[in-house]
Amino acid sequence: MVKDKEDQVSKLSTKQIVSWFIASGHASGGFNAERVNNSIALLRRVPAARYAVLQRFTQLFEEATRNCMDQRNMDYSGSMYGLSHELNTSIQIVARTLNELLEKNGRAWAPILCEWSIESLGQISSCFKKGTSIASSSGHSNNQLNEHMKFWTQSFPTRMLMNLYRYCLKTLIDQGTETCMDSLLITSAHHAPNFDWVVADIGNSFPSEIINRVLRTGFKDFVAQQWGQQQMDEDQSKMKSVVRILEHLSSRHSDRVQKAMIGLYQTPSTNDGTGQIKAILYIMQLLSDSPLLIRVSTKPFIDVLDDANLNTLHTQFCKLPNYETKLNAVSSLAVHLICQSSVESFRLIQFLLKASDSNSNSRQSKPLDKALRDIFCQLMTSLLQDLLKIAMRKRVVGEKENGVVAELKTNYSKLCDEILKTKLAERRNWILTLLKIISIRGCCCSVFCRLLCEISAQCDIAVFLNLYSFISGVIPGLLEQILEFSFSMISDGRLTRKQIKNMMTNLWRLLSRNVDIPGSYDLQHKLHKSLWNHIKHLRTLISNSNPCNESASISVDILAILLTAPVALALDISHYSMCMSLGSYFFRLLHYGRVNNDASMISCRKALVHLSQSPDTFTIVCQFILENSVTQANAILFGRRTEEVKDEDGAPKTNHLCSEQRVSLLSQHRSQVASSSVVGFTPVVVEAGLIGSGPKKKKSCPLSKSAQVTNNECISLLLHRCCCKTGSSGSAEGGVIHDTPAMFDEDKLVVLGSKLLEAVTSCYPGSLLHADTAWPDSTFRKYTVERDLHIFTFLDEHPFAWNILNLLANSPKALWRCSLLLRSISGALLNHWESSRDERATTSEYHLRHSIKVIEVLEKGQLLPEPLCFIGELFGMLSPYEVFLLMSDVWKFINQHPLPQNPVYNSTRKRQFQSEGAPIQPYLVTIHSILHANITRMGHMYSRFVPAKPQQV
Repeated sequence: MVKDKEDQVSKLSTKQIVSWFIASGHASGGFNAERVNNSIALLRRVPAARYAVLQRFTQLFEEATRNCMDQRNMDYSGSMYGLSHELNTSIQIVARTLNELLEKNGRAWAPILCEWSIESLGQISSCFKKGTSIASSSGHSNNQLNEHMKFWTQSFPTRMLMNLYRYCLKTLIDQGTETCMDSLLITSAHHAPNFDWVVADIGNSFPSEIINRVLRTGFKDFVAQQWGQQQMDEDQSKMKSVVRILEHLSSRHSDRVQKAMIGLYQTPSTNDGTGQIKAILYIMQLLSDSPLLIRVSTKPFIDVLDDANLNTLHTQFCKLPNYETKLNAVSSLAVHLICQSSVESFRLIQFLLKASDSNSNSRQSKPLDKALRDIFCQLMTSLLQDLLKIAMRKRVVGEKENGVVAELKTNYSKLCDEILKTKLAERRNWILTLLKIISIRGCCCSVFCRLLCEISAQCDIAVFLNLYSFISGVIPGLLEQILEFSFSMISDGRLTRKQIKNMMTNLWRLLSRNVDIPGSYDLQHKLHKSLWNHIKHLRTLISNSNPCNESASISVDILAILLTAPVALALDISHYSMCMSLGSYFFRLLHYGRVNNDASMISCRKALVHLSQSPDTFTIVCQFILENSVTQANAILFGRRTEEVKDEDGAPKTNHLCSEQRVSLLSQHRSQVASSSVVGFTPVVVEAGLIGSGPKKKKSCPLSKSAQVTNNECISLLLHRCCCKTGSSGSAEGGVIHDTPAMFDEDKLVVLGSKLLEAVTSCYPGSLLHADTAWPDSTFRKYTVERDLHIFTFLDEHPFAWNILNLLANSPKALWRCSLLLRSISGALLNHWESSRDERATTSEYHLRHSIKVIEVLEKGQLLPEPLCFIGELFGMLSPYEVFLLMSDVWKFINQHPLPQNPVYNSTRKRQFQSEGAPIQPYLVTIHSILHANITRMGHMYSRFVPAKPQQV
């Protein structure tokens, strides 16, 4: 039947067909095969009527689409229902006819049908936009766009049109013409966003061709509008269409979009020598309307635009007409684009910093032109101003962070490292502004912590101060937040040893009054107050760090500065823990061989001395130092003998007389008798230890003698400075300690004496349970031989105890607290001298030295009167028994005349024994007898002990 109708139409004349076509436009009824065949005949015969016929076909497709949507009742989740028989037949006739025309003469019909089909699709999309139930806002999500495209492609009429358009598009692309792109751009501009599904579908079919041709078509229109005669409105509409098409295609074909943009820049297809700069300006115009395209195109252009290309672009820009007036507009546009960027925005800013830096350019073979570098400097300044405004603007709840700021926050560590490396003042100020921006937007703690960890030179502290002075006015409580974050980073183990060292060093620099840094005075006071809240973190660093690690030493320095503040040190757990931490650190320093002049030892001593200014904390310091000095782990530092004496081969070595391997007791006895001048039996003293255990093993200290001396000096100096009066020269590090009673605090000396006695007791438990200050009769010492030997050995293995006794002697009251120690030492010495059979006391050099020390301490402590206190000067010239007699007189005097509760002193603080009722003459009889018996050797000492009588006139 259809064939018969076509034959009938072919018999009609052209005039009859035109008349019928005009009449059918006013007739009622829908489309049928007869009307369609007449329209096709007119399309073939009359070229001038082709547009009217195609418009009639558009109405046909619209009616068919309406029929489909009515059948479907606007529910596009299922399949599309069929058309009426007449519409189905009519559409198939039209589609078959148009395809035949394209096959026979595609070069002529493709442009016409391409423009018609795309316009028809646009009209249908806009006409039935409500029926799609898809939101018509710009910028559909991918899901919405996919649903939209699925809906239209399931419609038979629109699918026929899409197939026809693809056929035309392929034909035109093969011919190399861009006519199809003009129609696509115009239609997209008129019918967006309902037309987006067409763009997406066509783009997926010909992605590279569509992207390249759309981009270049828009570029031609842009050039014509900017430097030609084209109207602004038409160009703007096409530009928006280009943006929309590229946006849709970049979601799946971003790499092709990047490649097309770079290709347009490299081969812009203009012959006036300014094609590349025009392409850049065109792309910038596209990016200004699409943040999505900014994200897509940033990275490839950063990689392509090197110094040589930038110089070329600047040269071409200067060739443009009125380029001076365009420069500000282009700069403003560039700033706007950078502020809208997100991905790779940090690289973009680095690119600008490098282009603006004259030092970096000077190292290139072809550096940037000075004029171009000045442009980049102005661009950088404007950019920072805009970013700072964005950062200072109050954020709305739920507002998404600016992409550039977010990217900068992610790379804050690189900015911190960069600002410390750069030497150019202008570049440093730019980076400082970037740090201000990200600090304001919630990254301040990370930035400041990074600076503290990376600043190694004192001059770089100015960066920290400048940033702090600005941010502190914006963020309240900034310093406390910085410290809390920084110390938490240390606690969590997220910092290296070097970073911890730098952080503590910079805190010390900011805190120290001796460091002159402009702008640091106000910060010092706040930092001083804030660090008190983080004492526990400082204690942790001091307690857990190796003394070789400088962070521990610097932490002690900081603690020392904090302790110098005029604040009341109340006795609480923090100060007790502080004493323990510093005390433990002091002993660790000794174990690592530190001496008095080492910086770490000076810092530790300074902190402990400042901590000891309060009576309560002084007690804690003394107790901790003395108790730990006698433990087995620390006592070896001062001379405790714990190891066997070994020979060169590592075997135990003994010089004991009872050694079965070396000599016999009989041979030793005979040699002693032969050399002795004493008539009768001469006993051989044998130190045999426990019966049945063999010879007593000799022990030695594992440390060298010089190390022992140094360690004893360290602890002695520490206790001396701790006992000095507050504000005296001795309490200050480096000050001179005058060994006079006026230099020391008597109350502290009394406490020190008590703690020394407790330390000895803890070292030998049970030996001092019945200790008292009174000196009993000298015969009582036979009951305390073991205790006396323990105490004598203690002072021998802890030489610093002698220094403490000498220190306590500045206060008779304090020394009397340690009377038991002096009594036990004297008792052990008396036992030795009484049993000695040597001819001279100098033979027992060890005991002689200790005997002289005891007399000197008693003399300094004013427990002995003159000239009894001078007997130590005679010991080196006497026999052991004569030394015994003199020391017995000393014991007897102290026994009969102990220190009274209220001693009598003269104006020079010298004790007056006679005023206390203590006769001196009875205790000088033995001295005079010894002097008379040895007058030939000690005549020169006679006047020292026997004052001359006044001559009678």
